[in-house]
Amino acid sequence: GETSRIVLAACSPWERGLFLQNKLRSFGFPISLTDIAEVRDMGVFPHAGEPAEAVVEKVIDLVKLSVEKIKFSLPYDHPLEGIVRRAVVIGNCIAAYKAALEITERGIEVLLLDPSGEDEVLASSSGKKLLEALKKGIEEKGIKVYKPAEITSVDGFVGHYRVSFRADGEGHDVEVGAIVIAGAGRRELPSELKELSHPGMVPFDRYDGRTGEKGVTFFLPGVLSAGSRSTFTREGIGEVLLTATELKESNRKIPVRVLYLDTPVFGKYADLEARASEAGVEFIPYWHEPGPSFAVDGETIKISYYDDRTGEKKELVTSILVPYPVIRPDISVSKRLSELLGLEIDEDGFFYYREDPYEEINAKLAPNDLGTNGIFLTGFAKAQKDLEGLIVDSEASAFEASVVLSKEKQPPQSGWVVSYTDFRKCAGCGFCVDACTYDARFIDPERKVAVVREILCQGCGACEAACPSGAAKLRVMNAKSLLSVVDKIT
Repeated sequence: GETSRIVLAACSPWERGLFLQNKLRSFGFPISLTDIAEVRDMGVFPHAGEPAEAVVEKVIDLVKLSVEKIKFSLPYDHPLEGIVRRAVVIGNCIAAYKAALEITERGIEVLLLDPSGEDEVLASSSGKKLLEALKKGIEEKGIKVYKPAEITSVDGFVGHYRVSFRADGEGHDVEVGAIVIAGAGRRELPSELKELSHPGMVPFDRYDGRTGEKGVTFFLPGVLSAGSRSTFTREGIGEVLLTATELKESNRKIPVRVLYLDTPVFGKYADLEARASEAGVEFIPYWHEPGPSFAVDGETIKISYYDDRTGEKKELVTSILVPYPVIRPDISVSKRLSELLGLEIDEDGFFYYREDPYEEINAKLAPNDLGTNGIFLTGFAKAQKDLEGLIVDSEASAFEASVVLSKEKQPPQSGWVVSYTDFRKCAGCGFCVDACTYDARFIDPERKVAVVREILCQGCGACEAACPSGAAKLRVMNAKSLLSVVDKIT
């Protein structure tokens, strides 16, 4: 007879099931009339080592449950929305320029918005050279750069965002399919040194190799451990270590120190640290509460600090103090983007991107994705990274954005499990609108009923739980289907 329902007993739904569902859809078979029985992940793997008969029995039960679940399903094929093949990148760091170039290389139009207008953000010479090379590439590709750009509003959803901004005294509105946030950074001296005035204090980006009788001390502020999102700029770790090492190797009699908080280096920089230590560079860890204090002592600078290892208060005198500038997110820009996009930031202005209350994506599997699909974080918007980290992270974000923009049309993010409204029962109370955390529902001003933006729906069911009249429902996962499933297993 005619086939009206299909259950896919797939070993892994993410490897095989979705592929088969999409294949059936291409043949004209509605996805709402198919279901995936996860026989491996829910049937076989959890019961490894148990009698085969019991495992087979559970697998059969899983298939039966899938049959019950789609027994009362109605033919429904999710709608497809067109996509605007254009992206906007917001930021002023290397990651912003690199992401814009990578997306352009894939034949997608890009706009680059620099909210800060800051030119001198990076302190390392290698970082400056790389940024200049990227800017040259931006110019050659004809990518429009607006600097400074004040972003006034962001509306819409993945594939159809409308970004409004002001630049050069004019207002602009642009439709884009994806947004990449790279962050706006500001370079400044460490807070401990803002009131210190001494000819022996030379920021790292202006250090010319000068020395003195009391030696040279490189000051690295901020937490440097691998998991930190410190305002210390990691992009200069390598150059600081290399400069200190070369200085010591060229003059063994001059004391060379690195004053740092927490772990000085990690990963690939461990070899540089070992070389510096062998050359005689002294690494001095300090405790952060209270942090070090700096005072003018004649022709030298006196540094008081608490030793991180012993807790003792110590002092050292140096002829030359070389602080490495910190790069802080422009808090005003971060707050504005946070308000416009509904994303949270921490006290320093970095965007949260992992293990947050509103996020549902494992950062290890999708490090650049947010629960808000179509918006991707990269660069200094997330955390401090070295140059290689900034490049890799920007390439990842550019790839993810390109995947979205390379499609002509897109289905709802949750597939066929989307919400809908029974207009006969809807009173227009708005409870479901308030319950939806994805802005997938709104009240139609003319009909006074709740309407679903299916492209945004995640199929979580919060609207159905909040609706007092039973008008908000989920396709396929309805009460009748669930009661049938429960009856089958009880």
